[in-house]
Amino acid sequence: MNFDDLNGKKNYNSYTAYFHSKLANVLFAHELARRLQGTGVTANSLHPGAVKTDIARHLSIYQNSFLNILVQPLYWLFMKTAKQGAQTSIYCAIDESIDGVTGKYFADCRETKCLPQGRDDGAAKKLWELSEEMTGLCKNQE
Repeated sequence: MNFDDLNGKKNYNSYTAYFHSKLANVLFAHELARRLQGTGVTANSLHPGAVKTDIARHLSIYQNSFLNILVQPLYWLFMKTAKQGAQTSIYCAIDESIDGVTGKYFADCRETKCLPQGRDDGAAKKLWELSEEMTGLCKNQE
């Protein structure tokens, strides 16, 4: 993740922007969990799986008719429905077996390890501080 160009103004790529936004979600939850430790408030992140949505409709692979013809059958064969994709979010929100669990990553309704980039304490702290700066919020603000 390029902290000097979070908005992709210098070198924008739709795929990179998407993946960095997902990494930012994981890092932000990681830092939030650290900051709220001991308060009883929990923060976790999750991967819903590959869900059938139109989110990728503007990506170049779907603009290319030939590639689209090749990809679409696989897309519909291996993707989750919206209902299936929501299950991990629901699990994390209401399952009593994970009450008090914080700072973790979930997929397919179970705790799992995310990539090392998502567990980077330094990057999580830096993202938090940049978020404060970019939003005009200060950690000492009431």
